[in-house]
Amino acid sequence: MHRHQILWTVITLGVLAFSTSWRAPRAAWLVLTGIVALILYVTLRSGPGVAAADCFLPADTDARVLDVVQNVILFLPVGLSIAALRPRRPLRIATIVGLLLSIGVEVAQRFEPSRCPSPIDVVTNATGAFVGAAVIVFAHAVVQRFQRNRSARS
Repeated sequence: MHRHQILWTVITLGVLAFSTSWRAPRAAWLVLTGIVALILYVTLRSGPGVAAADCFLPADTDARVLDVVQNVILFLPVGLSIAALRPRRPLRIATIVGLLLSIGVEVAQRFEPSRCPSPIDVVTNATGAFVGAAVIVFAHAVVQRFQRNRSARS
C-alpha cells in the first residue's frame, strides 16, 4: 500500500468516526482501534535500511514540511475518535493519548534499523490528535448553539 493510500484510509476512518459515533460510541472504539493498528503498521513496518548518521542530517525543507503534514494528518483520526467518545476533557485526553502513542512508536522505532525516531514526530503527532479532537469539539459547539437558537425562536 502506498503512503497516499494509507493517508486517505486514515482520513476516511476519521470521517467515519465523526459521522457514526454520536449515536454509537462502540463504533468510535472500533474505529479508534483500527486507527491505532494502522498507525502502528505504517510507522513500524520495515523498509530499506537507513544509516544511523542519515537520521541526523538536515532534511530537504519540502520533505520535512511534507513529513510534518503527514504526521499531523495521520493522528487526526485519533483525536476525532476520542472526542467522538465524548469524554469529560476531550482535548486533553486526545492530546495525551496521541502523545503516549507517538512516544511508544518512536521508542519502538529506535530498535528498527530502517526507521529514524524523532522528537519532532512526537510533537506533530500529538498536535494531530489535538486538532482532530478540536474539530469535533468545535462542531459539537456549533450544533448545540444552532439548536439553542432554533428552540429559542419556537
